[in-house]
Amino acid sequence: MTGLTVLASGKGGVGKTFLAVTLAHALARRGRRVLVVDADLGLGNIEVQLGLEPGIALARAIRAGLDLRRLVRRHEACGFALIGGSGSGEALAGLTTARLERAVAGLGELADGFDDVLVDLPSGLGRIATTFVAAASRLVVVGNNEPTTLTDNYAFIKLTRGTAPIPWFLANDVADATEGAQADGTLARACRRFLALDSVALGHVRRDPRVPEAIRRQMPYLDRSPGGLAAADIEKVAKRLARPLDQPR
Repeated sequence: MTGLTVLASGKGGVGKTFLAVTLAHALARRGRRVLVVDADLGLGNIEVQLGLEPGIALARAIRAGLDLRRLVRRHEACGFALIGGSGSGEALAGLTTARLERAVAGLGELADGFDDVLVDLPSGLGRIATTFVAAASRLVVVGNNEPTTLTDNYAFIKLTRGTAPIPWFLANDVADATEGAQADGTLARACRRFLALDSVALGHVRRDPRVPEAIRRQMPYLDRSPGGLAAADIEKVAKRLARPLDQPR
């Protein structure tokens, strides 16, 4: 069973959506069957980053009890499938916890047709994020070396402890490997000392000015800048994610 790999963060603006899309692309280039899901039901923007017309809003589909297979679209250029958020605040009105849990269970069943399912969660500790985290097979906590991000990510891990899988840390938009290791190490030490919780260092992605350029142009970063600093790092992270869950290191 594939299960869900959720990308989460206690703080917004750390690059989760870019990573979800680009890791999906990197995994697909390795010949894997990949589905990426935009679970930010209020402000979904995976389709925006890819320059796609919005499909059926995931929040509206969940609220209406639609079969989620109807929402799956192919991005032929990148070689992966996606379920876009196309969200709005209004789409969340009337979205009951029961319907949300059924939808997450449905995604889990849908995952059996793929090698990897990456879920881009909304930032913070809202009901949507915690429901997905509780059902995930793998939790990837995205952050950087900023004190506010580290603090918010520690709070996220603390408040989901007991329902979440062991966290994997991914440092994004860092200057180099040393800064990435510092970010991961600071969070890992806090988790061990105060939560008695182990973690896995998934890797780092270096800061690359070509990343925001690709996002502005709504183009896949790995196609636009295959030789970029971030591209090399993302390929390494994708290689690790492609390993079975019982072989994380």
